Amino acid sequence: MKKLLYISIFFMLYGKLTATALAVNDSILNIQQQHLTPLAFDKEKIADYKKSSSFDYTENKQDSATMAFFKWLDNLWNSFWHWLLDGNEANDLLGTIMYISKYLLILLLLAFVVWLFFKVNPGKYFLSKKAKGTVMLSEDEKIMASKNLPKLIEEAINNKNYRLAIRYYYLDVLKKLKENNFIDYQPEKTNFAYILEIEKEDLREQFQKQTEVYDFVWYGEFPVNKQLFTKVQQHYISTLKTITTHGKSL
Repeated sequence: MKKLLYISIFFMLYGKLTATALAVNDSILNIQQQHLTPLAFDKEKIADYKKSSSFDYTENKQDSATMAFFKWLDNLWNSFWHWLLDGNEANDLLGTIMYISKYLLILLLLAFVVWLFFKVNPGKYFLSKKAKGTVMLSEDEKIMASKNLPKLIEEAINNKNYRLAIRYYYLDVLKKLKENNFIDYQPEKTNFAYILEIEKEDLREQFQKQTEVYDFVWYGEFPVNKQLFTKVQQHYISTLKTITTHGKSL
């Protein structure tokens, strides 16, 4: 009797499960049989979007001149290490050294550029004022303000310091040009600016040559022997005479 009851319950549950499964299959079939409408795209609008710069996400393949230069330096640096390692791969430690040394080299290069700038453009262009309001004179101005320039020139020659003698001669020429109103001397001006200010053609040409020699010898630290100094000295003496001659005619 109990077995019959169990069998009856089993068939009742099986019937319900079967009916549920059939209902689910019918719903899936109905969904699949529904008519699907494909999406439509406006071709003209798509073409407009393609032309608009707002929707242009392509990267510019042309690097700027600066980026191209840094890439060239990077490739040169990598090629150097590739040659140094004979084509072998660098380990982690060496890779770190390569990475750090590259930026150290850049810093050294920048430091050299700054040093070179101050070498060619002395600190007289960055004058400050003292607390009392008096203007600090540059070394050149102090020398030019001195009444002993001829004596300084003589001492430098006696000590065979011909580079320094040329420096004193050049400052003496600047002083004479200022005193005779051929130039408007200002500490922040360059020597090239003074060349442009001189109206007398012969004097301007002489001073230009003296400036070239002075820059080459003093800032370029070119060694000067007695023979070379004698030639330069004659040019300075000639320039000073020209200044005196034109100064009297003013």
